[in-house]
Amino acid sequence: MKTYLILICVLLVSINSFGQNTPRVYSVKYFYSSDGGWVSDDTTLSLSTNRIVVQRGSSTKSWECEYKGVRTRQVDKNTSFKYHYYLTKDNIKLIVSDYKEVKHNGVFYYRIVFNGQTLLAL
Repeated sequence: MKTYLILICVLLVSINSFGQNTPRVYSVKYFYSSDGGWVSDDTTLSLSTNRIVVQRGSSTKSWECEYKGVRTRQVDKNTSFKYHYYLTKDNIKLIVSDYKEVKHNGVFYYRIVFNGQTLLAL
């Protein structure tokens, strides 16, 4: 019985740690430009607990990062937003909404703030 319990515990821990390092992949469709409009984009953003990878066309850039967990921003008593928060070694902040919260052209998108720039992604 003890062996069975230990085996189950080891299995649960390994499944949990595997799920946390599996990358979340976002397809960035728009970014907010400095002139105040949305610009169409085609970038893939992959996030894991220790790495951020940005792929645009044939070029790829990556950063080591640290997953800082989920932060909650309370707007009022009935509304709150949850964000996944990452921080790179270069002090670049990445915040990703927990659900699709921005509607643009009739489609809901995840809000991503990457080093101060707002992106909309599926």
